[in-house]
Amino acid sequence: MAVDRAEVRACRQCIERTGRTWDSPRPDTPPPSAVGGQRKRQFTGGYGRKGKSGRDIMMRDVEELVVDFSQRIKVAREERGWDQRQFARSAAERINVIQRIESGKPAPDDIMRKIGKLLEIELFVTRQESTPVVRSVPGQGMTLGDLVDISKMRSDDSR
Repeated sequence: MAVDRAEVRACRQCIERTGRTWDSPRPDTPPPSAVGGQRKRQFTGGYGRKGKSGRDIMMRDVEELVVDFSQRIKVAREERGWDQRQFARSAAERINVIQRIESGKPAPDDIMRKIGKLLEIELFVTRQESTPVVRSVPGQGMTLGDLVDISKMRSDDSR
C-alpha cells in the first residue's frame, strides 16, 4: 500500500485499518498450484496473530508510558524529600538512570513500573489500539503505525 508516496508492506489488518483495500497477496507467496495443488502451511517465525488464549493479540488494549512521566517522577521524588542519589538507592538503580529518566529519556518498562510503584504514581495509561498517537517523547522515533494514523487523520481532515 502507498503511504505518503512511499510503498509500505503491511498486514491485512493494518491495510483495512487505514481504509484501504487488500489488492493481492504478497508477491513472494507461491500460488497454490506451485505446491502440488494444495496450499502448504508456511512457517516464517514471525507474528502469527493469535496468542495462547486464541484472541487476536493485535486487538488488545495497549499500555503506554504517560507523556509527562519525567515531571511526575521528579515531583513525587521531591515530595518525599529525596535527592536523586537517595531516590536511586531506594529504587536500586544507578543515579545516571534516574538522571536520564528525569531529563525525559524513558527507561525500559520494568524499571518505569518499579519506579511508579515505589513513588506510588501512575506512569502508564491504557489506550485503545485504534486511538491515534503522535510520539512526543524525546529520542523515540515514530513507528509505521504512527505514520499510518497521521496519514489517516490528514485524509479525514481534507474531506
